[in-house]
Amino acid sequence: MNFTWPTGYRKRLLLLGVSAALVMALLWKKKLGPAVHSWMQQRSWNAEAVPLDELRTEEHRLLRERAALDRVFGSTGTSDAGWRAVLDLLDRRGATTGVALAGVSTEHVIELDGTTIRTLPLSLKGRTADLVNTIAALEQDSSGAHLLSVDLHAKAIGHDGPRQLTATLYLQTLTR
Repeated sequence: MNFTWPTGYRKRLLLLGVSAALVMALLWKKKLGPAVHSWMQQRSWNAEAVPLDELRTEEHRLLRERAALDRVFGSTGTSDAGWRAVLDLLDRRGATTGVALAGVSTEHVIELDGTTIRTLPLSLKGRTADLVNTIAALEQDSSGAHLLSVDLHAKAIGHDGPRQLTATLYLQTLTR
């Protein structure tokens, strides 16, 4: 079976169709494809966007939590419980050793016979040696807060990496 190219108007029509398809493919690749992609990405961002009312509610909640933490720790550095000195020591030691404050739980206050006992759980994380040295420095510091208990939890970061240690410190102050 021998194939022969169409002659005359058929050949011109075939070339016009092929060139039109080629122009459409180039137009899609260079102009329309990126525009459709950015439009779809904008739609997905709009679908994932958080409404402004929720953001304002979250902001007010965070401001209330910050005010509560300022009451506990004393934003001016003169807290009645003495936690500011502990946080300053942890901040100084953490800057050089890499130990970071992982979390602060709520302060527990008990009053017995005119003595106020305040207990504050703090969570620290860092490399094992640095964290143990920071706990030792905190225990030797005479800031008025006493180290009541320490819970240590270790987890491996990677296959060959160092262990990450998380310590929950229970600090206590006594005031009369």
